[in-house]
Amino acid sequence: MSRTIASALALGVWGAASVMGGGAPAHAQEPTITASAEAQSAFSLAVARDAEITGAEAELRAAQQRARSVGVFFEGAPSATLSYRDDRGGAGLGYREYEAEVSAPIFLPGERGAAQRAAVAQQDAALARLELARLDLAARLRAAWWDRERAQVSLQMARRQAADVSDLVAATRRLTEAGVQARLDLVQVEALAAEAEGAAIAAEADFAAADAAWRALVGEEAPAFVDSAVPAGAELIDHPLVRLRQAEQAYGEAAAQQAALAGFPSPEVGLLARRERGAFGQDEDDSFGVMVRVPLGRDPGTGAAAAEARAIAVRARAALAQDERSLEGQLATARSRLGTAERALGAAQQRQASLAEALALAERGRREGALGFIEFLRARSALAEAERAAALAVIDVASAQSALAQALGILP
Repeated sequence: MSRTIASALALGVWGAASVMGGGAPAHAQEPTITASAEAQSAFSLAVARDAEITGAEAELRAAQQRARSVGVFFEGAPSATLSYRDDRGGAGLGYREYEAEVSAPIFLPGERGAAQRAAVAQQDAALARLELARLDLAARLRAAWWDRERAQVSLQMARRQAADVSDLVAATRRLTEAGVQARLDLVQVEALAAEAEGAAIAAEADFAAADAAWRALVGEEAPAFVDSAVPAGAELIDHPLVRLRQAEQAYGEAAAQQAALAGFPSPEVGLLARRERGAFGQDEDDSFGVMVRVPLGRDPGTGAAAAEARAIAVRARAALAQDERSLEGQLATARSRLGTAERALGAAQQRQASLAEALALAERGRREGALGFIEFLRARSALAEAERAAALAVIDVASAQSALAQALGILP
């Protein structure tokens, strides 16, 4: 994108000025917007510095851990029970018994699937929230970058204008001292030079502020920014906000089913082992068995918990419809903005070319005595402003392309 900007600036600013003739502004260095292939790391640097993203990444890891913790067979951790009994407190005939039990709660039918779906939905929602945080950062990064680029182009154009007018002052002073040009012309061009210098100073302040805002996001060693191109056929279904609402709806539905089943305490199954003897001198007998423990009753709060989970799904479904309408509106606005910016760029470049020709004619008229010096200065100032407008129009197109990527949920 930035390579296109530089090319357009080269064609627009330099090409139109090439027809100005001897009295046209001398050209300083071309305004450039550089972006190397390695510059995509600007977004990575900003991500590493963002506290909200750091927190969202921690939440995602927690959700992933919860998803892994849902058991395959058992609803919870197994437990072991060991017991020992004898008759030393009674007859003392040597009775002794050892008993061991290992048991674990098991899922009710359908409970494990609901728990897994709820955990996966939580994980998907955490991932979508992370992507939303990254997308929010991308919006701030894009805005800061294009503000900086506008300020940079304005500064370069202002410095070029100041340098051109300074050269014109020197040429006019020589002609005035030689008696070829009137003192009034020198005074007028000196006033124009002071105005251009003031504009350059103001542009320096604007660029310093925009550059500071950019570096606050990515650091002092900030590389240039390279945005992602919008792929053909990109749809809002890929937007992280849509995926978040879908994940919230899936979680609510799964959590409602899980809550309805969770009102019944989990049954337990286990294995028993026993060793015992009746008295001194008798052999010890071993026995083994299977234990099933089935709780009776149901938690009376189950219905409320399930209703709350269903409410989450209903809210997510309604929010999804509302967010989709909002995102569609934002997308339409971004596309309209891009189309408008492209048309405005064409008009600005046409205006620049026309004013470049007008300045060339004004210069010839001044040399032939058919046009006064003030008219020549006006033509010169009009072209300088048109050059600046055309350069900024190129930035506006690139910024509109970034806005379209942002509306589609595409990260840099």
